[in-house]
Amino acid sequence: MNVDRRALREAAQDIFTTLGPLNDLGAELSNTVANVYYRFHLMAQNTENPGSDDMSSNFLNAMGAMGKTYAQHRYIGDTIKSLREARAQNASIGESLITHALDEFKYNIKNADKKSLIRRSIERPFCKVHEIAGLYDRMVQLASEVKQS
Repeated sequence: MNVDRRALREAAQDIFTTLGPLNDLGAELSNTVANVYYRFHLMAQNTENPGSDDMSSNFLNAMGAMGKTYAQHRYIGDTIKSLREARAQNASIGESLITHALDEFKYNIKNADKKSLIRRSIERPFCKVHEIAGLYDRMVQLASEVKQS
């Protein structure tokens, strides 16, 4: 899949500045966080330069997607910081919070906080996941290239 290099660079810089390396979260959650940040920066970039597309077509869908992207970007940083603090105090609680974060941000399970782990595990296979595989690894590679130059 083609990735916008500018949005990728900005998202990587944002992640590493605000959250640091995500290796402690595991590959799945690291990639989900990378996708949330990437979507946010891609949205911000497209908002700056909307292009010649008909702005009125699918306006409500676009506004809903933008709102969701903004909310996820704003919320996921705090979630990761809280998760890391909880994990430092109790590893099993930290692992439960990782699963919950995935259910909320990757699998988009509605009302995940009100559902049991078993219920969410039943729903996961039926959820549509909209992520770019290996995006966090690309960000790490990009960051190491920037560091070397």
